[in-house]
Amino acid sequence: MKLISSFCNLSNNMSAQRSQGRAAGAADVSQQEQASIITLRKISGRKFGEIADDLGVPESTASTVYYRARNRAGGDDIHAMLASIPPQSDRPGKKPKVENGSELSSRMRKAIIDKGDQKMVAAVRPVLQEVSINKLNRRQVENVAKEHRDPEHDYAIVRKVRPKKSKLDEEDKKQRVDYSQWLIDEYNLRFPKLIFVCYDETSKPFGGTNNRGGKQKISAPRGRNVDSNNFAVHVDSPRFSLMICAAASSYVTCSYERPCITWVAASEDEKDRLKTKVIAANEEDRLHCEWQQKQALIPGTPEYKQLEEINNKIEAENAEYRRKHPGCGRKGLYNRKSPKQVFKHEIFTYTEGKGMNAIWYAENILKKHVFPYYEAIREENQGSWIYLTEDNVHLHQAARRYLRHTIRGKEIEFAPHPPWSPDLHPIERCFGRLEGFINSYTVTSSSQMAKKKAERWVESV
Repeated sequence: MKLISSFCNLSNNMSAQRSQGRAAGAADVSQQEQASIITLRKISGRKFGEIADDLGVPESTASTVYYRARNRAGGDDIHAMLASIPPQSDRPGKKPKVENGSELSSRMRKAIIDKGDQKMVAAVRPVLQEVSINKLNRRQVENVAKEHRDPEHDYAIVRKVRPKKSKLDEEDKKQRVDYSQWLIDEYNLRFPKLIFVCYDETSKPFGGTNNRGGKQKISAPRGRNVDSNNFAVHVDSPRFSLMICAAASSYVTCSYERPCITWVAASEDEKDRLKTKVIAANEEDRLHCEWQQKQALIPGTPEYKQLEEINNKIEAENAEYRRKHPGCGRKGLYNRKSPKQVFKHEIFTYTEGKGMNAIWYAENILKKHVFPYYEAIREENQGSWIYLTEDNVHLHQAARRYLRHTIRGKEIEFAPHPPWSPDLHPIERCFGRLEGFINSYTVTSSSQMAKKKAERWVESV
């Protein structure tokens, strides 16, 4: 026990040295550190990850040191492994191009933080060119970021996942406030005859966590002395992930089954069917737009009134601008809209990619599941105000434009939703509960059979 305690104390001292910027490669580990790794592994049976945390070295370094010693000793005998540790070289070694604590090191670390959107090598390139250093390889630059320290940045800098949510600007904040006020007004005016039908999709990992794949990385601090959002956290790779499309409602006793579908890539036959539908929908939309443009020229029609309302608003804005800027002429004024500009034909195409596209979403989710669910709730709640809520991602916006004639014909009302505001989407609470169910679901394989079984389980939840 005393031996283990002494090695634990030694590991704490080494960890403190690491925090001051020592290199952590296997070739740089001292004899004492190698002995600590072997002893803690053999005597206390600790995992490499725990040893790495204590010593302040990467887990891969700890495992490399241990297995190299075992290979040199020709077995697992601890005495032979300790005796096989090579003596420490007394050669001074090659002088690094960038020394820890130097002005160049500080400038490089500042550039990495300031240009967090760029990769580290690209961020420091202008700084190196100023001092006539043509090139540092990626490992050398990452060593400056992770191991060096400077007065302004006394922490390791790593690449981490960019936050999903962008920083809100003043206009975004105003829209959030306006949306919240709209909800309050609707509730006060229409409750209890007010129902929200909410839809969204989410990618959920099975058998692990999934907060890295496909996400953009940025340079940011790592360490326990800074905000927890600013250091990387180890995650286990999932066996697979499923894109889950689901809708829910504040009217919980609807006889229509609540939609919950897993997205799967379209087959070749499905792609051909959707491409044919898009061609027919484009032609139908072209004829409808031409009819609307003609109707907009006839006084008293809904299209005429819509066009007049738009142009009257433009005239009011122009009049206000002239009042504030007398003698401006036509500069800064808006032109009146023509029927072709208001009732414009938009051409849609079926684009093939790795994920869900707007046409597939419109035809297979909205038309087959969400709209029937909405209509069933409306049928069971005559006289109620029913809103369909979804967020503002491009996929949803394009699908609504593609189905705008269907939406108008079915008289489906969409609620407004502010940008970058998943916290204001009620269905996120449902997805939170779904994640709890998924965490309790055991996955032991990444096979197609396991994935199909998980899809059936999700749709039954």
